[in-house]
Amino acid sequence: YLTRALAMCRQCFSSNHLTISRTRFNLGELYIRQGEYKKATYELNQALELRTNALPSDDLSLGDIHVSLGYAYFGQRDYVR
Repeated sequence: YLTRALAMCRQCFSSNHLTISRTRFNLGELYIRQGEYKKATYELNQALELRTNALPSDDLSLGDIHVSLGYAYFGQRDYVR
């Protein structure tokens, strides 16, 4: 359902809208729970890029994405990132 929601968001909002970032974040979280860490890192990095461009650098919602990225990289055994 989240991939359908992302497609709908793309139709309704501009490409840099924060709703798209939230949907990508939710997809990343779902992929982490499913053990699909590469897909998770892709979606989370996309969400991070959107939020970084739209929000101030000290916005707390950026922290949520960084934590989730940490889990995704840990799941891939990529301990350097």
